[in-house]
Amino acid sequence: MAKYAFLVHGDEAEYFFLNDRIRLRRHNAWLLAEKIQQSRMAKRQARQMLSAVQLAKKISNDKNITVEEAFGLLQSQGEADSAMLLADYQDETNQLMDSGLSREEQDSQLLTIFMRTRGQALIRSKWEALADWTEGDTEVLTGDMSDKLLQFIYEEQAGGKLDEDAEEFDPPAMEDEDLGKEQEESTPLKESASPSSSKKTTGTESSQDLSPAESQPASSAKKTSAS
Repeated sequence: MAKYAFLVHGDEAEYFFLNDRIRLRRHNAWLLAEKIQQSRMAKRQARQMLSAVQLAKKISNDKNITVEEAFGLLQSQGEADSAMLLADYQDETNQLMDSGLSREEQDSQLLTIFMRTRGQALIRSKWEALADWTEGDTEVLTGDMSDKLLQFIYEEQAGGKLDEDAEEFDPPAMEDEDLGKEQEESTPLKESASPSSSKKTTGTESSQDLSPAESQPASSAKKTSAS
């Protein structure tokens, strides 16, 4: 927690309780630090998309196939036929896949920043800020806990009230005009840039996105002092 957060948010607070020893403060919006983290992930995924477009164009020219067909090869590179055709591009494809973030990695980074900016733990009968929370701490959360936290994150993004008719998060467009043009010409990679239809999104529009699960576990909140 920031040293002077009380000057910005006041003392009266409402909390989301993950369990009886961990809580996160509600703001009915994302804090700037959380938006910055999401923006960093979005830029990284956009760079990966641009690299994928460039590689697909290269394969298209070399193999005399369409860009869409080249993307199809990249999407199915684990299959025997595709692996043979992509043998000459092994280094490029490996670098491409390593340059992005998996869905789980994105979730972990987003959960970690929320725990740092909002999280508190009941330690020796006193609520202590979790400003030093690490990704290692996030990685030991159970699946149910991470789903509840992601649901809380989406609710905060939606203004504190989950509205089933609310539009999903749309990340800001990249300033690189060429990137936008390239993306319109092709189909994104399944592993690195295709949107997931199974969960609400909270971050980038990719299969490695920040979206929480469809399940909407109930959260509890209480009015209390920020101390």
